[in-house]
Amino acid sequence: MPWVAARRPDSRLPASDANVRGRSAASSAPWGCATERSVASKRSLPRRERVSGRAQFERFADDAVIHCLSEPQARFVRDAVARPLVEVGLELHPDKTRMVYCKDSRRRETYEEISFTFCGYTFRPQRGYNRRTGEVFTGFLPAVSPEKLTAMSRRVASWRLHRRTTLDLADLAPVINLVLRGWLAYFTAFYPTAVIPLCQRLDRHLPRWARWQYKRLARSPKRARAWLHGVRTRNPELFVH
Repeated sequence: MPWVAARRPDSRLPASDANVRGRSAASSAPWGCATERSVASKRSLPRRERVSGRAQFERFADDAVIHCLSEPQARFVRDAVARPLVEVGLELHPDKTRMVYCKDSRRRETYEEISFTFCGYTFRPQRGYNRRTGEVFTGFLPAVSPEKLTAMSRRVASWRLHRRTTLDLADLAPVINLVLRGWLAYFTAFYPTAVIPLCQRLDRHLPRWARWQYKRLARSPKRARAWLHGVRTRNPELFVH
């Protein structure tokens, strides 16, 4: 399914003249023309809207994904979107406007572009499981993008939790949960197992904090991990993850 993206060269233009960015979503259409760009606000996923004919699109701010049923239709829609933008001094970003083939178990053709990122989610072929039939399949599914996962992991590392020895666990947990709760609420909406590495990284920082906090754990990483397991057992709701 094809999608299109555009860039607004003049920030003084009204929002309605903003670029139309593309990104593919899980749908029955196999082609997409997508553009990748960080979005200022990610509080909600885009609302699906309808354009001419059978083509549908999702738009968030100045990014959009347009769905098409074939590669020729994708090229046609891309050109059709580009023409009126030129008239108002806008253009589709030449590098970030892409046609993406939504490959899955039913659509098995080979194309160069088979993934795209939109609003922090990367849509790509991923393994799925049908609980009703017990069937394992490949679906074109959204999950937290690798770039976002890396950025969140670096944010956790920047907290330097092991140095916050002036806080006890009851004070430390709300500080962590304040940020982590928002991340998990957004990035577990689809393919929640993709955020497991983030939670695992945080669980490596907490025993390190305990080793700096408690002398009896200072020389034993194994005992520090056992301590964290005990904390979780006694108070499973202390941390949101």
